Amino acid sequence: MRTITLKYGGDCRKCGAELRPGQVAGYEKHVGIFCPGCMPQDREEIRSFRQEAADRYAERLEARAGRPG
Repeated sequence: MRTITLKYGGDCRKCGAELRPGQVAGYEKHVGIFCPGCMPQDREEIRSFRQEAADRYAERLEARAGRPG
């Protein structure tokens, strides 16, 4: 988990708070951004967010594979 200054706005992955450009936030590739108060610190919590992202990606791939070509 990295701390970055946002270039673009977005929503906190955990609480849904609006984050604006120029604000400091936590960032994890393929997972999203987190407001400073919601940034996961525990390894297991970070792992659970990563797993959720991987599961969503796998579901998208399975749905695409099931479509007639």
